[in-house]
Amino acid sequence: MRIALLSDVHGNLSGLRAVHDALTREPAVDHVVVAGDLLQGGPRPREVWAFLAELGWTLVRGNEDAALVEAPAAHPTHAQAYQAAITWTRAQLDPGTLGALAALPFSSRLPTPAGDLLVVHSSPRSLDDRCGGPHNTAAEVAAAYAGTGASAIAFGHYHRSFVRPMPFALLINVASVGLPLYGRIRTRGIAG
Repeated sequence: MRIALLSDVHGNLSGLRAVHDALTREPAVDHVVVAGDLLQGGPRPREVWAFLAELGWTLVRGNEDAALVEAPAAHPTHAQAYQAAITWTRAQLDPGTLGALAALPFSSRLPTPAGDLLVVHSSPRSLDDRCGGPHNTAAEVAAAYAGTGASAIAFGHYHRSFVRPMPFALLINVASVGLPLYGRIRTRGIAG
């Protein structure tokens, strides 16, 4: 079984197409799961949504997806710019797309020969947790990720890839397609 995991497209159609093209050069992929933050923050949200719909990949909701359909949380240091970006992105989308974003599931669980893979945007408890990274204590990680019964938990949100083995599960951050912190689009992320 081969599963491709990606996250944080952020309206970047070029990045999404680069990942799609890389996946077509791989041996057969059984499932592709996108861990949220699909449209907000980039120049082509409508086109990204159309391409994702055409591909039929499994999508989960991210904090920026929620911000497009709900009242966004205040960002005191850059509230005006953030609200302007949300307003612009909403104006690019039709009501059907916003409804589909609102209906995205919080998580996706896939059975694998090694146990279940749980895919969330940030953590099993929140769309915007930052408790699973290398900088977090084992107790912080356990509080946010333990108890799911999954053998592996994949997520995005940090925009930086890492793997963190924990006694209860393997944590996999799949980085960001649309706004990578490393300065280049990542095209290798297939678990085999």
